[in-house]
Amino acid sequence: MIDPITIGLAFSAAKAALGYIRQGVDLYKEAAGVGADLSEIKQDVTKHIGAFMTNTATVKKGVEAQKNAPLDKKSGKSMQAQALENVMQMRQLIEDQNEIKQYLIYQTPGLGGIWQEFETELHRLEKQERDFADAEQKAQEISAKRSAERIRQFKQKIHIYIAVVSAVVFVGFYLWCLTWLVEYEREFLWGY
Repeated sequence: MIDPITIGLAFSAAKAALGYIRQGVDLYKEAAGVGADLSEIKQDVTKHIGAFMTNTATVKKGVEAQKNAPLDKKSGKSMQAQALENVMQMRQLIEDQNEIKQYLIYQTPGLGGIWQEFETELHRLEKQERDFADAEQKAQEISAKRSAERIRQFKQKIHIYIAVVSAVVFVGFYLWCLTWLVEYEREFLWGY
């Protein structure tokens, strides 16, 4: 589980990255206006967008983990305060993500298509991650079934071995009893 401090740091880092993105977009517009080289600015803006997205993902994972975890009494926050903080952080990050989208599409000529490509690639990677998780889960299920089948076969072999050993012991005891009876009868009838 991601602790509240890490979530708060990730939220602050996402907000800082948003500030750098704003500055980068402003610088991009100025540089584009004078015909300067835009490649370094694009790389900087891209780096900060990546930082924003990474920290946003951290906050989302943390909030999701907190939804499933018991309330931390040590933090001193009530359930209502924690719920409100989680909701407000997520809403703020969604608004910030929309702001980045608007910046890229409408305020940076030449970068508008990047957001579309980004969303397409993001959906592809999310699908790939879901497929990988599904495949991993199926592999675990198959492994569990194989393990259960091996255990069942082992138990079955043990039952067979127990049955064979029991039969051998019974037959041996039966033969010993027959031998004893033959000797007893011989002594009783013949005296030797």
